Amino acid sequence: MTDTDVLIVGGGPIGLAAAIEARLAGYDVVVVEPRGGPVDKACGEGLMPGALRALQALDVDPAGHVLRGISYRDAHRHADHLFTEGQGRGVRRTTLHTALAERAAALGATTVRGRVEQIDERPQAVTAAGISARWLLGCDGLHSTVRRLAGLEVGADAHAHESLLAHARHDIDAAGTSPGEPSARAAGRGGPGGRATPRAAAPPTPRAAALPTPRAAALPTPRAAAIPTELGGTAPPVRPGPDPRRRFGLRRHFRVPAWTDLVEVHWGDHVEAYVTPVAPDVVGIAMLGPTGTHFDEALAGFAELSERLRGAEPLGPVRGAGPLRQRSRRRSTGRVRLVGDASGYVDALTGEGLRVGLAQASAAVGHLDDPDAYERDWTRVTRDYRVLTSGLVAWATSPARRAIVPLAAHAPWLYGRVVERLAR
Repeated sequence: MTDTDVLIVGGGPIGLAAAIEARLAGYDVVVVEPRGGPVDKACGEGLMPGALRALQALDVDPAGHVLRGISYRDAHRHADHLFTEGQGRGVRRTTLHTALAERAAALGATTVRGRVEQIDERPQAVTAAGISARWLLGCDGLHSTVRRLAGLEVGADAHAHESLLAHARHDIDAAGTSPGEPSARAAGRGGPGGRATPRAAAPPTPRAAALPTPRAAALPTPRAAAIPTELGGTAPPVRPGPDPRRRFGLRRHFRVPAWTDLVEVHWGDHVEAYVTPVAPDVVGIAMLGPTGTHFDEALAGFAELSERLRGAEPLGPVRGAGPLRQRSRRRSTGRVRLVGDASGYVDALTGEGLRVGLAQASAAVGHLDDPDAYERDWTRVTRDYRVLTSGLVAWATSPARRAIVPLAAHAPWLYGRVVERLAR
């Protein structure tokens, strides 16, 4: 007998989407997340049409700003493509998180505060944070504790905390994305076990009182003197020489009238700046670039953006995430499944992360009792993202980077086909 059917580690958008999918399928669900309230993080916040449709299929429809297409821009030209199959939406991360959390709770999913430090697996159950379940879904982000504990980490990715962000001990995405601190204890290995019969679709009253209390663990308090200023701290940034192969994301909001209903991608020599309107008077600016990218310095390199934001009020600190490239050996082992960024991530350049993560959540819940089927579905739903994003990142980090916007402007049919492929 287990405490729940599905234990989801990570209460971000993908974890909550997986909880919704599992409740709709009739499973009891517990979500373990160390952070309370809407969780903010560095992300572009632009929902492509396919991602918006996937959310609406879950009866989640967050408020935001309409997005009609994508614009690639440099100092001399631009190439615009309007979506042909519906509109997208710019949505603040906290708004999206709140909408998903409310839907999951309404369906009867239980969320508890806790941190995973160990995974114990038996033939018929898996236990983490003191909660036993038939299956565990690791939805805990780029620097996934579940991925590491389950032995699914690949090579140098296991040492992601040697990055600039992790050296800073910043609690947003270098450490905070993973509901758990590093631990030397690995997960046990077990077989997939028997098939579970979903319970009735009508959501029962959440069984919070019957759950064991998760193991308490003190959340690390970052030291301000160790946090670079571009991450919201007070110390001077430490900027080693740029390494184009290790890319990071930085994002900040500004109070300014939205001047566009397109996602603008401004291409600089080494950094891309993403402009996403998320409200009539709020615009998000995200920077993607190599190790050592500093938000203010990068912004100063884009004359058009700097002029538009002159005198605009910054809303909150700069938030950071990275390194973005993460890999996994497999997405399944025994009763553990990896979902979303925890299963592997290429780059944020194409803005597809949420759509692909939602598709993975659906596939994982649909194949809880068949890990091989989940592997096949994972490969299928991520193929376009992995191939197109990997190719574009390789181009963006090569000497031919400056040809991207000119080619998009010269061959709008090709640019449009790529955008539509990613936006569907």
